[in-house]
Amino acid sequence: MTTLLVYCMMLVGVGYIGANKLISFFSLKHFTRHTYIRYARYITETATDLAKSVMEKSRRAVCDHYASKQDVEKFEGKFQISTTFDGTWHKRGHKSNFGIGAVIDVETRLILDYEVRSKICFKCNAKAKQTERGEITATEYAIWFGEHDCDKNYEGPSGGMEAAAAVSLWGRSCQYDIIYKTFVSDGDSSAFRSVCGMNQGAGPYGEQCPVVKAECINHVAKRLGTGLRALKKKVMQKSQQHGEEDIS
Repeated sequence: MTTLLVYCMMLVGVGYIGANKLISFFSLKHFTRHTYIRYARYITETATDLAKSVMEKSRRAVCDHYASKQDVEKFEGKFQISTTFDGTWHKRGHKSNFGIGAVIDVETRLILDYEVRSKICFKCNAKAKQTERGEITATEYAIWFGEHDCDKNYEGPSGGMEAAAAVSLWGRSCQYDIIYKTFVSDGDSSAFRSVCGMNQGAGPYGEQCPVVKAECINHVAKRLGTGLRALKKKVMQKSQQHGEEDIS
């Protein structure tokens, strides 16, 4: 029961405070913040291991899929495939401390890899507060930090997390014997430009194998519809203005 409750609170992003309020509302047995952290760490580690296992199976399935085809191009013995990439954030408005990017094979629709970007590390913050309260010394904090696997891996505006994630994903694709040749995106060119700018402008695979951009037809249709509606509104406003002028 506790594991399920902590898992649900992690999904909605409310943490221990939200769990405590929910427990009080239903008059359930309370548990401490330390217990919540212990369960959250267990869920995170289990989910991470499961995700790695699933993606390894997905990559093997993708390689088997393209190995069975006759017309698949290769570069240095690696399959060149078309992938779709997109990013999302923990909060809207590009003010989030966390962002994630994922790359998916177009044909099989299997997730090949993902990258999480974080602007903060809760463990570092907790230790820093302990230092401020005098619970540990600065020397003890420095020793701990030297052995600590920090979750903070990004500096800069939240909107740049998507491009940073794309660079990491394209940069390590070769170790899976896959080349993300075609970059199918939602129209945002910042991630594509960042990928093409790798290795001093040679791209992730060198000048002999450039990454090619393709637009998602759904997003193209969406932008076209938005443009047509805006044009219709503008024409109607002008027609109304001319009509009022004729009447006067």
